[in-house]
Formats: sequence, C-alpha cells, structure tokens
Amino acid sequence: MAAASCSMAAATNVAAANVKVVRTTSTASLRPSVKCAPLRVQHSQHRGSVVASASKLTSSFLGGGDPRPGGGIIGKSGSSKTIKPEDVVLESEAGIDYTPLKEALEAGEFQKADDITRALLIELAGEDAKGRGWVYFSEVKTISVKDFKTMDSLWVAYSEGKFGFSVQKNLWVQCSKRWPKFFKRINWVQGENNIYRKWPAEFNYTKEAEKGHLPLTNALRGTELIQAIFKHPAFEVEEKKKVGNTAPGSLTSKSL
Repeated sequence: MAAASCSMAAATNVAAANVKVVRTTSTASLRPSVKCAPLRVQHSQHRGSVVASASKLTSSFLGGGDPRPGGGIIGKSGSSKTIKPEDVVLESEAGIDYTPLKEALEAGEFQKADDITRALLIELAGEDAKGRGWVYFSEVKTISVKDFKTMDSLWVAYSEGKFGFSVQKNLWVQCSKRWPKFFKRINWVQGENNIYRKWPAEFNYTKEAEKGHLPLTNALRGTELIQAIFKHPAFEVEEKKKVGNTAPGSLTSKSL
C-alpha cells in the first residue's frame, strides 16, 4: 500500500514588532510523494483562529529525545529520564513564546495545540513558508534544534509520553520506517482497507488516541515533510544511541 497523507493548511500574518500567527484560511492541498485527495480543513466555531490565544508571539528567552511511557525522553547521554511539565524550559532561538502551546496542552485542548504547532512550524520555516501557508520539506532544516525540542518536550510532557515528534519517530523506527505500517500503528488509517484519514473530525484529539497519533505533522506536507522532521538533528541523537547500543547481529536502524 503506497503511503500517502493529506493536508490541513494555515496561513500567518506577521507584524513587524509583534509576531502574530493567525489562521486566515484552512484549505490547502498536500503534495505527498504519491497522489491523494486533498485534505481541506473544515471551519468550526469552537476552533476559531489557529492562535487566537497565541496572537502575540513576542520575543522571549524561552526550551528537549526518544519518549518512554510516563513522559520519559532520551537525552544526549542516551539514558532514559522522566520529564514533567514543570521541568520543560520554553527556549527559542527564533524569539517565539511557546506559552500558548503550553497552555493549550495543559488544558487538554489537543486539537488547538495541533493547530498552534502547525502555525509555529510555518512561522519557524521562514518567509516563503509564511507566504504560501505551508512548510516545504527542505525548509525543515532551517528550524533550530532548540525550537523543535521545546515543542516536542511540551507535547511529550503534557501527554504523559504519548504524543510528540520524538514519540512518532520512535514508532516509525519500530515499524522499520515503513509508512503504511507506521500510519496504521498511530491510527492515521481506518477501515479494513486502511483508508487514510483526511478530515479533521476523523482524528482523535484526546489522550485516548493511539500513541503517536498527534501532532498531525503529516497534514502539512505528506511523507517528505514528516520524514524531514524525523531526520532533523533535534531527533537524530536518540537513533544514533540506539544503533550504537545494539547487540551484534541484531537489527539496527541502518538495516531497516
């Protein structure tokens, strides 16, 4: 089964003094590596603006692994440690205030947090991404390790190790980096024929969702984008540590 994912889009308006991330449209097609029907985000009153509460992402000295159940992540040393919400430092090299994302996750508003995360990725990817309203996979490398780890740490901490980019990468590696298997593992497909979910209402925005179900990063740019995130330096340490600690003759990520 060819891997495909479909899109949700966001556009941003940026003021010179105060950075504002505001959804002005919620329709845009993905351009995945294989053809699929475009995903269009349906407006709903309860969602409103992507970052109504995050409209002023002002400059601030704000701060990140392979997650384990219970909020654990793997640090640079490769050792597992537990991360608590109060331990997350909101660091940013781009002057982003991650408080709105923190507050949404703290309140259990995972759909809002997903929208904010998407808008932040667009903001962090640069002017071209903000102009078109979505992130191209080659722009992922321009996002700092510090910013990625801050977003990921917030997701991991407030979901008790269930959601986050590093959680998804760990599951992807466990699935031998096979997209169909990975999408099924995190419940991004449905039915006996494993049809890919396309509409916002088809996803689960609660802690009852499958591990790795959120955030819906694939909805920005298909498998090329999410793969670029998984290969970002912010998340490569964990994989290298796993490879280095693998017993002789066992399966490593290089052989997947």
